[in-house]
Amino acid sequence: MKKHILFGLAILAAASVKVYAQFVNNGNLVISNNFSLVVSQGDFQNNGTVTMKNDGKLYLRQGDLVNDGNFGDPTLTQTGHVYFDGTDVVQEIRGANEPYIYSLHAVQSGNAYVEQKINVTTYAIEVGDADNMFDYKVKDPSTDDIKGLRLYADEFTLNGNLRLYDDSQILQKGDGITVTGSGKVYRDQMGHGNKYWYNYWCSPVNRDGEWKLAYLMDGRDPENPQDINWVYERDADGANEVNSGQNPANLNSAWVYYFPAGGNDYNNWQYIGDSVTITPGFGYTMKGPDIQNAARPGTTGPTNQFKAYTFAGSPNGGTYTFSLNADEIILLGNPYLSAFDANDFINYHDNNVSNKGFNGTLYFWEHVDGSDHILRNYVGGYATYNLSGGSPARDWQTDSIVGTKEPQRYIPVAQGFFLMADDDGGTIELRNDFQEFYREDNNQSVFMRTTDTDIRIKFTDPEGLQRELLLAVRPGTTLGFDWGWDGPFFGDSRYSDMHFVIDDRNYVIQAIPELTSDLRLPLHIFTRTSGSVRIEVSELLNVPSDVEMYIEDTQTGMTEPLTLQNDFRTYLQAGDYTNRFYLVFRPAETTKADELNQNAFTVYYADDMIRITNPEGIQIDRAYVFDLTGKVIKEADLHTDAKQIQVPVSLKTGVYLLQVTSGHKKLAKKFIVD
Repeated sequence: MKKHILFGLAILAAASVKVYAQFVNNGNLVISNNFSLVVSQGDFQNNGTVTMKNDGKLYLRQGDLVNDGNFGDPTLTQTGHVYFDGTDVVQEIRGANEPYIYSLHAVQSGNAYVEQKINVTTYAIEVGDADNMFDYKVKDPSTDDIKGLRLYADEFTLNGNLRLYDDSQILQKGDGITVTGSGKVYRDQMGHGNKYWYNYWCSPVNRDGEWKLAYLMDGRDPENPQDINWVYERDADGANEVNSGQNPANLNSAWVYYFPAGGNDYNNWQYIGDSVTITPGFGYTMKGPDIQNAARPGTTGPTNQFKAYTFAGSPNGGTYTFSLNADEIILLGNPYLSAFDANDFINYHDNNVSNKGFNGTLYFWEHVDGSDHILRNYVGGYATYNLSGGSPARDWQTDSIVGTKEPQRYIPVAQGFFLMADDDGGTIELRNDFQEFYREDNNQSVFMRTTDTDIRIKFTDPEGLQRELLLAVRPGTTLGFDWGWDGPFFGDSRYSDMHFVIDDRNYVIQAIPELTSDLRLPLHIFTRTSGSVRIEVSELLNVPSDVEMYIEDTQTGMTEPLTLQNDFRTYLQAGDYTNRFYLVFRPAETTKADELNQNAFTVYYADDMIRITNPEGIQIDRAYVFDLTGKVIKEADLHTDAKQIQVPVSLKTGVYLLQVTSGHKKLAKKFIVD
């Protein structure tokens, strides 16, 4: 086939040219002033620069748009139109570089469609209605496990249907979105396949400005999604095997609820089923179809997932506004066909909303176990995210760590989350400019931190229940409450737990400006039962090597190192402990400056006598013996530098703490009586 190769050609006249061959541009091509270039029987191959302005038009009748150069104006201020108007032909947008097209028209006829194989930016896209299910497909041709492409567009004319495959996403550049036509955008998302487990959702599309679950589809056949079969089945033991591998899948409308503003307890859940409409931005609950690891092309992920929940409708866009009063919570979500930047969301409310509305933290439900519909048997909880990072979910009933995920900065398409009002309440805004293109489950969707210092410490109560706290070192924060950086506790305070304390309130995430030798962070511990508790380090990220960390027990006077190798354990009676335990830091060079040399002493108990070996002959002034509740069992004035010291005391079997002082210095050591 003969190629038409153009070098530096500027076409200015109000006329048209038809080319019946492949068209290759190796120079500077300008299509302007209503001029029409029609390429009828071959590809349009751009290796140079294409400028389209003043309503210039490019028609592609049979071939593809292949862009290996510079195509269009990234600002989209120069108007130009590209038409795919072939008949009975698949046409592609491909190449090495992203094209910028002011107005893109996929208006083919017959058995035809356009397949977008690279990222595309346009202002307006028109999709015509040809003789097949989908008329425009955004489909990543790569063989990567995590696939997806981006389509930027603000104005949609959908006379036909647009299909987003895998993790492909639509983003909007402007403040709003315009959608006309009866066609739809189709986008899949994966969620639990288990019929007893909840996901929290938020629809990324609407129909006539609203959404209801009856619109949800089964997309296991991605080329021919089917309407979900909705049933209503409350049988708690699941004896009626409602959702057993049918096609289309069955979903149970008995478990579809949303949580509007207006309360902060269980009674505020409102049933919507599959037929009640909600507005974009609201989150809702839904259980799975009892179909797991649903096979369909291009999907990966955990085997307990159903990978083909398909949303079909008009793309959401613009700003969605909600109001919260003090002490209220609300279930919202990512309402867009793209990832949602939680950091941008938080920062916007910090800098642009007079009453921020919420407490600066997002809460994500994770359901991890349960084999019936009985509430008390659900195993799951709320993970926490703010500007400092994420903390995994604790079970809502036992308050033990159950979450397998730490929330990240970029919230996936259709993910729901709770917000909790601050003391004043106010306005919540979900805005277009919080959209970002980040694929799920790969490095792009992870909040990668290269220089931030994170310290994660884990608390274990006498029953083995756990809590993980995140201490984040972030310059510019304070030791008081920092909105968007400190994560308030979100859960039931009846259960054993440990929290940071700021202004007498409990937090699971605390941000501080720096690690200093005089830093002393109060910890609140509550235990339902008596027994041994444990505090340990679960992760250190970018912690300077010259910093050491300790747990200080003000009741015993003990300050014990806390490292990846050394944890803190003590015995506590059931109860509430405030102003007793502190997390403290000191640079290594000043560590133990006011303590005696640990290696200079040995302690053991025999024959109703505590025996202290003091080989260096250090002057010992006083000795205190504590049990692990902090109770003083024995005090003794010694004032001796003897190398062998004995303190008479009768002790029962157990673990004890000996503290000795020498001037202003002190030493604390545990010993066991067996």
